[in-house]
Amino acid sequence: MIILGLSSYHPDASAALIVDGEIIAAVDEERLNRIKHSPGFPELAIKYCLEKGRISLDEVDYIAVANELRANLRHKIAFSLSTFPMKAWPEYFRNYMRQRVMKPLSLTDDLVNRVGGDPRKIRSRIRRVEHHNAHAASSYYTSPFNNAAIMSMDGSGDFVTCAMSGGRDKRIERLAQTYWPNSLGMLYFSVTQYLGFHELGAEGKIMALASYGKPKYMDEFRKIIRLTRDAFRMEMDYFTFHLPVLIDNWGDPAFHLLRTLHKKTHTDDLCLAGGVALNCVMNGRVAANTDFKRVFVQPNAGDGGLSLGSAFYLYHNILSMPRKKHLISASLGTEFTNTDVQAALEGSGLKYTRHDDIAPRVASRIADGRVIGWFQGKMEFGPRALGNRSILADPRRADMRDFINSVVKHRELFRPFAPSVLEEDARDFFDLNGFPSPFMLLAVDVRPDRAAQVPAITHVDGTARVQTVDRESNPRYRRLIEEFKKLTGIPMVLNTSFNLKGEPVVSSPSDAIKSFLATKIDVLAIEDYIVEKR
Repeated sequence: MIILGLSSYHPDASAALIVDGEIIAAVDEERLNRIKHSPGFPELAIKYCLEKGRISLDEVDYIAVANELRANLRHKIAFSLSTFPMKAWPEYFRNYMRQRVMKPLSLTDDLVNRVGGDPRKIRSRIRRVEHHNAHAASSYYTSPFNNAAIMSMDGSGDFVTCAMSGGRDKRIERLAQTYWPNSLGMLYFSVTQYLGFHELGAEGKIMALASYGKPKYMDEFRKIIRLTRDAFRMEMDYFTFHLPVLIDNWGDPAFHLLRTLHKKTHTDDLCLAGGVALNCVMNGRVAANTDFKRVFVQPNAGDGGLSLGSAFYLYHNILSMPRKKHLISASLGTEFTNTDVQAALEGSGLKYTRHDDIAPRVASRIADGRVIGWFQGKMEFGPRALGNRSILADPRRADMRDFINSVVKHRELFRPFAPSVLEEDARDFFDLNGFPSPFMLLAVDVRPDRAAQVPAITHVDGTARVQTVDRESNPRYRRLIEEFKKLTGIPMVLNTSFNLKGEPVVSSPSDAIKSFLATKIDVLAIEDYIVEKR
C-alpha cells in the first residue's frame, strides 16, 4: 500500500510517502525551493518523495490531503453570518471561495501538470483528511504509545482551533473540539505581532524573550480567556475583527485543557500536535502541571507535519491497517553521497581533506573554540536541526552564545541555543522528569550545580531546550559527542540550525557551502570531508 501525504496551499507545505506503513521520505517544500515557510503546492517535495520511493505518481494507491472542505460547514456559515455585515458578504464570499475552495480543488490539475500522471487515476485516488485529524495522527501513529490522549492546537484548521482525542491501537476518536475564533494559537500569533515581530513563524522568538520578563498583566489576561468546564472561551471585546490586540501569557488554559483530557482518557501517555506543540516551554511543564507521565511530540508538529499525519490517518484510521514501529528519527529528507559532496567542493574551489572518521577531528576543533557547520546524512523533517544540518560549538564557553547570535546567525541576542546531550548523561545535567527528548521539543531546568559548566546552552531563566541523543537514531552525531566528552568531560555540544538569517535550513551541499562562506563558521564538516578557513 503506497500513500502520498500532502500539506498544501498554506504555509509550511510538505510531502510524505509511506509504503505499507513505513515512512520512506518526508520533506518540507521550503528546504528544496529555499523559500522559508513556503506555501502553495509542494511540487519539489512530491518529486523528491516519489524519486526516493522509485515510483511514479500513477503507482500511488492514495493521495491523502490535509484539507476537508466540508468539515464544520455549519459552524463556518454561522460564524460568517454573525460577523460580517450583509454588504460585505459578496466580497468575503469571493475571497473565501478563491483561497479556501478553488485552490484546494486545483490539486488534480497541479499534480498532473507539475508532477505528471493520468488525471483520472489521480482524481479517483485523492482522499481528504480533516486538519486536526491529520495533526493527531502525525503524533499518535509515530509515538511509542498504544493508548494515549492526544491534543492538537494551532491557529485554526478546517475551522477548529483545538481538538482533544483519544488513541487506542490503530483508532483515533475525537472527544471534544473548540471552534474559531476561540484560538490560543492565534492569540500567541497576535501577541507576537503586537510586540513587533511580524515575520511568519516568529512565535519562537517570544518564547525565548518571555524568560527575560515577569508577568505583569495576568489579571487583565484572565479577563480575556475564560476557562469553561471542558474548554475555554475568549472575550471578543478585547479583539478587533476577531484578532487579539494585547495579551501576554496562554499557558494556563492549555494545562486546563490537558487536565480535562486526562479525565476523559484515563491514560498516562500524551501526544501533542499542532503549531502550539512547538512551544517547548509548555511541553516541558506538562508533567508538573498535569497527571500525564509521558509526552510525545513528533518533530514536525506544525502544519508541515500534516502530510505525514494525513497519510497515517488514512492508512490506519480509515483503511484499518495495523501499526508498525514508532518514529525514532527525524532523518527523513534529502541525502547526498561523498561523490555529490566532492563535486560541490571542487566546484567551489575550496580546499578540503577526506577522513574515514571525522568525529575525533571535529570534536577537537569544537573543544578549541571553533564553530562547526555539520552536514551529515539525511536532512531532518521539521524545523529543528537535530545533528544532520547543524551549527555546533562548545557549550562550556560563556561567550559562545552571543558570538554565534551576533556574528554567525545575525539574530537577536536573547535567542538561546540547545544542547545535544548523550541520552544516558542527560539526567545528570537536566531535570527531564523521566522524559526523553529526541526531537528538541522540551524545555527543562538545567540542574543548578551544573549550569556553570555549560553557560552557552543555559537560558536566562535556567532552562535549556534539550535534545537527547541515543545509540540508534543518529550514530555519527552520537560518536562526535562521545569524542567531545572524552576531551572535555562534558557529554554534549551546543546545537543550532545550519542556515543564514531568513533562509531555511540548508538542504544540499551547495547550500551548506554558501552558508559556510557567508558566515564566521570556522570549519565545515560535510559527510567525510573537512574544510577549514584560515
